[in-house]
Amino acid sequence: MLPPPATRARRLGYWVLCYPLDIIKSAIQTDSIDPAQRRYKTLPQTAALLWREGGVKRYTAGLVPALLRAGPANATGFLVYEMAAKALK
Repeated sequence: MLPPPATRARRLGYWVLCYPLDIIKSAIQTDSIDPAQRRYKTLPQTAALLWREGGVKRYTAGLVPALLRAGPANATGFLVYEMAAKALK
């Protein structure tokens, strides 16, 4: 059983809206562990540097695979939840 269409649309919307924040988070996480060598120091500074690096393309690189993965991944999560709920009744 698949989630209702509204749920699927909401989850895709989430990915589209939150993906740029995930790009910023990933840049900060993969930066140097040594504070003296860190390129990204704050969230706003990281956002500005990434924008200068590539604009919209920098923030949307990898979005299509993430959207293609979101459907099956969310459907699987929904299925597992439903099966667990049924097994626990």
